[in-house]
Amino acid sequence: AQLHQQGIQWHDMAVLFRINAQAPAYEAALSDKGIPYLVRDSERFYERPEIRRALAALTAQARTEPDGEALPGVTAVLGELGWTSAPPEGSGRVREQWESLQALLDLAEELLGEEPAWRFGELMTAIEQRASLQQAPTLRGVTLSTIHSAKGLEWAAVALVGAHEGMLPFALSSTPR
Repeated sequence: AQLHQQGIQWHDMAVLFRINAQAPAYEAALSDKGIPYLVRDSERFYERPEIRRALAALTAQARTEPDGEALPGVTAVLGELGWTSAPPEGSGRVREQWESLQALLDLAEELLGEEPAWRFGELMTAIEQRASLQQAPTLRGVTLSTIHSAKGLEWAAVALVGAHEGMLPFALSSTPR
């Protein structure tokens, strides 16, 4: 929170840990403080089950109403899939799914900011193109990730947590290195 007050955006911060089992404690802590976060795993954004379902539903709706209003159409479809305007309380899979759907909505808003005259069909064509190129949206919030899943990524501020003997290196390591 102090870093954010100093001007660092939430999405430019990360909390890295050794194993996924460490995530819930940090999810709860950030949630208690009202700090937005997202849990990153090794799965690509467009391969997540909730995103595949959402894209299928959005594409079907765009075929039915290509000239419909874009943003209201997206929010209606995502709402049918469980998205709400406020994030769910707590942490876990429900929160992760909400974050994914919110990121898809953020992408739609970003694209419509660039092309405000787009109708639903045109917006979905742009989103499908992004998906085919694996251009994931920028997620808003502090990233929670294992060290392994964070390889190759960069943030302005990183907290490496739980780094102690037995976790780094992992206790089940069988060689001295």
